[in-house]
Amino acid sequence: MAFGTALVPETKNRWLLVSFVVTLLLLLVLLWNLVQTQQTLAHLEETHLRLEHAASELPLHIQGMQASVRIATESGDLNWRRQHQEHRQGVARTLKRIRQIESRSAVTETVARLRKHLEKADTFYQRVFERLVRGEKEAAKSVLGSWPYIRNRNALREQSEQVSRLLREDVRQRLAEQQQLVTGTVVAVLLLSLVMLLSWILSLRNWNLNVRQRQEKEAEILYLSYHDELTGLPNRRRFFEVGEMEIARTNRYGHPISILIVDIDHFKWVNDTFGHLVGDQVLKSISEALRPELRDGDLLARLGGEEFGVVLPETALRPGFQVAERLRQRAADMDATCDGQMIAITVSIGLTSTDLGESGLDTLLSVADDALYRAKESGRNRVVSKTLGSPVGATTWPYRESDSI
Repeated sequence: MAFGTALVPETKNRWLLVSFVVTLLLLLVLLWNLVQTQQTLAHLEETHLRLEHAASELPLHIQGMQASVRIATESGDLNWRRQHQEHRQGVARTLKRIRQIESRSAVTETVARLRKHLEKADTFYQRVFERLVRGEKEAAKSVLGSWPYIRNRNALREQSEQVSRLLREDVRQRLAEQQQLVTGTVVAVLLLSLVMLLSWILSLRNWNLNVRQRQEKEAEILYLSYHDELTGLPNRRRFFEVGEMEIARTNRYGHPISILIVDIDHFKWVNDTFGHLVGDQVLKSISEALRPELRDGDLLARLGGEEFGVVLPETALRPGFQVAERLRQRAADMDATCDGQMIAITVSIGLTSTDLGESGLDTLLSVADDALYRAKESGRNRVVSKTLGSPVGATTWPYRESDSI
């Protein structure tokens, strides 16, 4: 009996020890997996944000470079050279961040091609500004109108858009690979740790929380990539996506479409006189004032600075002019004050329209920009229209029915 009773406790203690050791090992493996997952997800989210920002900023900076050179050439104002340099520095910073993040070889190759086009573009820009410094405005325009510059400009835009697309594909691939890794690890731990059911439930709950937080951050990133942070309006990127889609529909069915460029008059004076906080408030007030004047299917977007773009689907030139006049009048009626002092806010609007099914968004924006330039030249606080292949329409303010286009 004594011998038998001695064996039973010894056997039970051995299995208990084995069970304890196995359970402890499984627990350590599970905790290690959780820590590694947290660190990997945190690193992935950081990389994701940096890649998303780089993908969004690169095309905008390149477009800003080109736009500032074009505006400087058209206006002869060399102050735009600083804007151009800031955008060029932004491109350099963005490319540096992309280089610091290990990406696929396709990204590296595309960035290398982009750098070559940037070097060529810098040569053209240097020529333009040298001529502008000497007062040779027409010579500067001829540089921008030359075929080598146009070809390099288009290639530069295409390469920047391709880099942006590849970066987003890289992000999606990283997320997919990490999800597969996490899923495989979780399944393995689940199969090996049935005895740790409670701990596994808690880890799964934490994992779901991390996934949900990541999805919320992705949704926030997606929203910010399509909206202006200050006004809450769609941004330039969203404007071009919707505009291209509406232009494609116009080209397919031959329906009319109108494009407006709205620019706040003397906005630099407002910033210099009352400060940038008041300028920001004016931008927000203009956004809130103009949006109710548009239909649900219309798009009002902030293109940058004090410039807004409007897409009016299914709208010919005269109805588009009437909409533009309402927007102009709504801005003029808006009350803006600073320290009890009234600030007169007006806008100038360039308008174009087409139903021919032959025009791209860039062409229509260029035509509307010409009309806006004429509105500024004519004294501001007015709407000027221009159609493709025609001179700028002579449009006066206030609007009269006799002012036919």
